[in-house]
Amino acid sequence: MSGTSSSCVLVMEKQQLLGIFTERDLVRLTSEGRNFEDVKVGEVMSRQVITLPLAKFQDIFAAVFLFRRYRIRHLPIVDEQGQLVGIVSPESIRQMLQPANLLKLRRVAEVMTPDVVSLPLTTSVLDVARLMTQQQISGT
Repeated sequence: MSGTSSSCVLVMEKQQLLGIFTERDLVRLTSEGRNFEDVKVGEVMSRQVITLPLAKFQDIFAAVFLFRRYRIRHLPIVDEQGQLVGIVSPESIRQMLQPANLLKLRRVAEVMTPDVVSLPLTTSVLDVARLMTQQQISGT
């Protein structure tokens, strides 16, 4: 899955997933005229994060179901202890579904991005925006 990008940053503390900050959040804050330097990501992140246990679901249809049910675009993948192991997005699934593979069921592990960017609650939104730019974190 090299080359797969994400359009979010996961907010974590002591390996515990606390929230998610997406491109959409950045656009919303920009439209509100918020000063990114004064706003901490913990104040504006989405706190209700839907996750997918890696062992519980074995094919990508489980992820697609959760995307549709909760109207989300980012699905963190966790292990049996609830520890983050990766993230799945519609784009990461599309990248894996080449025409030759359409009839083959894919496992979640085959479509998730294991390199997830995470940061603490106290990070300023300005620093998050800079990180997202430096790491090329976007919806493309």
